[in-house]
Amino acid sequence: MKILVRTLSVLIVLTCALIWVKTLISPVEMAQQLGLQGEGNLGLASIRADMGGVFFITMVLTSLGLINKGNHWFAAAATVMLGAAIGRVTGLVVEGYSEAAIIPLGAEVVLIAILFAAYKKA
Repeated sequence: MKILVRTLSVLIVLTCALIWVKTLISPVEMAQQLGLQGEGNLGLASIRADMGGVFFITMVLTSLGLINKGNHWFAAAATVMLGAAIGRVTGLVVEGYSEAAIIPLGAEVVLIAILFAAYKKA
């Protein structure tokens, strides 16, 4: 089980790295995929900073957990994803159900579960 969790954690690092790089290089495309509009320099910078930042810090924290074998790094990464998931759930409650929001929320829940498992197994 520990090998599976570590393998999935490596996949989280790679996925977050790809999304982070894509956000830095193509912020408009990434924003459109998530229903956002990056208008002007401020909008593009905000997408790079805020969206990219979430994936960058998740990548770094998960990497530190893998390298240092410290479970607190995985807990920190799970907390970042939990913040994103809380934002999505809040949107569902305030604006109502959106099928488009369910897939990213599901992905965040899966990431939280993997990172929590890594936290328990580290």
